[in-house]
Amino acid sequence: MKKLLSVHEALEALSLGAQDYFKSSLADDKKEIVPLFAARNRVLAVDVRAERAQPPHDLSAMDGYGVRTQDLLDNIKSFKIIGEAPAGAPFEGTVKTGECVRIFTGAHLPRGADRVVVQEEAQRDGDQVIFDANPQDQDCVRRAGIDFSTDQLIARKGEAVTPEKCALLAAANKSELLVYRRPKVGVVAIGDELVEPGNKLDTDRIVNSATYGVFANLQEWGADVHYLGILPDEMDQAANHLKQKNIEDFDLIVPIGGASVGDRDITKPTLRSLGATINFEGVAVKPGKPIWFATFPDQSLILGLPGNPASALVCLHLFGRSVVRQLGGRSGDRSHHQQMIILDNELPANGPRECYLRAELVAHQEGGLTVKTATRQDSSLLRPFAKAHGLVQRMPNAPKAEKGDRVKVLVLRL
Repeated sequence: MKKLLSVHEALEALSLGAQDYFKSSLADDKKEIVPLFAARNRVLAVDVRAERAQPPHDLSAMDGYGVRTQDLLDNIKSFKIIGEAPAGAPFEGTVKTGECVRIFTGAHLPRGADRVVVQEEAQRDGDQVIFDANPQDQDCVRRAGIDFSTDQLIARKGEAVTPEKCALLAAANKSELLVYRRPKVGVVAIGDELVEPGNKLDTDRIVNSATYGVFANLQEWGADVHYLGILPDEMDQAANHLKQKNIEDFDLIVPIGGASVGDRDITKPTLRSLGATINFEGVAVKPGKPIWFATFPDQSLILGLPGNPASALVCLHLFGRSVVRQLGGRSGDRSHHQQMIILDNELPANGPRECYLRAELVAHQEGGLTVKTATRQDSSLLRPFAKAHGLVQRMPNAPKAEKGDRVKVLVLRL
């Protein structure tokens, strides 16, 4: 009997395969320039440096008056207003002793002035103003370059562009970015028994459900996802179907189902006939034991998922997420965020396979979160997954867990 890989060993093999393919086929020539508005969640292919300082000049942080600190220290009582400085229209003159400029938030601090007295501390009378200001108070000036300076490194190669980073890059005067292209992923279901949702059903057919969850997750993780349809349970027909879909154009193929050892489980033989090499088949994980991994001669990848919907989705989260994100340029991205969270129910001792239980996160009265596993964990059930926020990890042969114990949770979403 062939030894099953551990989850850790499977992750290592997948990570190595993704890194090898990325280095050979993606990193050098599969980059593209995208406008900043389209850059969210894309991965930078180069370091990015600021084209200008932020702010580029000393700016007023408040509405008020630009003055010389020394005049306040010299206890000058009345100041002459010599002009106005709105944002975007700097005052062109120079502030001298006993003078000030009416200034607004975001405006350039005039030459000669080194601080702003806020308008609440000013009493204006025509072109004269008296200040009730302490020279030791904050100067209410945003100094040039306090956020970043010209040519400062503000984003590194391999970082994903978050919404907040979009704002930072815009401030650095970047309108477009060089990013890694999204990995092209083909999803294919297997089985004559499957029918697409929305069709008239009879009792012998099964709605193709797992594909839609797999597709949506891959999109969420940054892949360019294509649905390749349902393969028949006949090897030659299945091979012709895949040839017509030009699977050589894809970075990753994700077959769902047909992965066990029955006579009609033709997925692996079909892909072997098209040149694939099986790297491993079978992982000591529950659910998802039949998961498998293969590569084509060009080093593009195949991640075979089990046919049961929950098994497919658990394996996709455990193994597929890290592969897709690494193919998209996120080096070292291996797993979901993991937390130790208080268990809200008992769990029996675990068996010999590493187990992942669908679970909900619940806020408890004392603050923080607890995690409650779904009562029913059958690999065909989707409702527990639709409600789940995470997967509770149970290591092989783990003892019984009591309510109140802390358990490791792979957080899927909050």
